[in-house]
Amino acid sequence: MAEKSSERISDRLGKRDFSTICAARPLRSTPTFRLFWASNTGALKRLGLSVSRRVGSAVVRNRVRRRVKEIHRQNAFLLPDGTDIVLVARPGIVNLSYDELRTALLESFEAVAATKGSSG
Repeated sequence: MAEKSSERISDRLGKRDFSTICAARPLRSTPTFRLFWASNTGALKRLGLSVSRRVGSAVVRNRVRRRVKEIHRQNAFLLPDGTDIVLVARPGIVNLSYDELRTALLESFEAVAATKGSSG
């Protein structure tokens, strides 16, 4: 049977991964999202999303998830290998256009790369 998603189960962040990553201070905190990151043991560049009901209806939350996942997919090359990222969306994220969200996330990805490069 063909896979419905390009993402394998082992490529996903689990509950324990979320807890570990979010226990650290956020790398970037904006009115629209908080971004946490940690190194993983493999070469994977994994993304975890937390979009609560405070952000909006199911349709709105799913749109936010799709946008963030697509931006991550297209720009994962900016992140060092072995990086786990957790993005916690805030209600203001729905007011951003796709380009504004992309710009904010790319700045965050570059900050992760700079931080990871200087620490390891």
